[in-house]
Amino acid sequence: MECGAGYYISKINFDGTVTCVLNDSGSGGIETITTGGGLTGGGSTSTVNISHADTSSRSSVNNSGRTVIQDITLDTYGHLTGLASATLSDTRCSSSGTCNQICIGTDCISSWSAVPQDLQSHLLSCYDKVDPAWYTTSTCYASCASDFVVTEWSCAYGYPNISGTTVNCVDYSSYRSRGSGICTRLGPGDSLPPVVTHPISCYQTRDCIYSSVTCSASCDSGFVVTDWSCTKGNPTISGTTARCVDYSSCPVASGSGTCSRVS
Repeated sequence: MECGAGYYISKINFDGTVTCVLNDSGSGGIETITTGGGLTGGGSTSTVNISHADTSSRSSVNNSGRTVIQDITLDTYGHLTGLASATLSDTRCSSSGTCNQICIGTDCISSWSAVPQDLQSHLLSCYDKVDPAWYTTSTCYASCASDFVVTEWSCAYGYPNISGTTVNCVDYSSYRSRGSGICTRLGPGDSLPPVVTHPISCYQTRDCIYSSVTCSASCDSGFVVTDWSCTKGNPTISGTTARCVDYSSCPVASGSGTCSRVS
């Protein structure tokens, strides 16, 4: 009995057979290593080197002014293989890259602070605070951008007033006024929408040597008072004018309400 090449007898069995074991004590080797795509090297010697193939050798690109990177090319493995630059011909930008217009497509405006042409609405708000030692009334104002109109306005402090594209909040007691709202863009050919209602308010105070004081507020032309109440004093309404009259010592009169358009 004998073992084949590369094996040796490790055990003789009772029945006369032998057990063969691989002889792995010697030095081994490789047959062949073949590299695939993106690799170099390989071979069939006892020592084989494998390296990353140079598939994307590129030099750096450092543009300036109106010259920018236009195209980026990648190979099968996602390696960068090409960079192509182009120079912008837009004369709105100087050769140093300084631009004096904002463009959305071909729609351009001449100021960085201007309202983009595709904007359909924008927020507005105002705040004011006065020194109570010198003032008793605080008024803050806010205005819509060109081609926009006020469609929503309310005051956190003070009474709201709307006049065309300008709004304000007037406060007579807390020495501060604050408001916020929304302006909406007019469409092509649109005009200002008709005002159906508008708020009114009044405030008046006098020294304690007087026994009464009156504050009054009036509606715009074509409007009449439809709602009026006084936080200080007694309310009266006469046509398009509303009043609050206070007869107490150190009198203070204040009120607010709504005017509605006459149909």
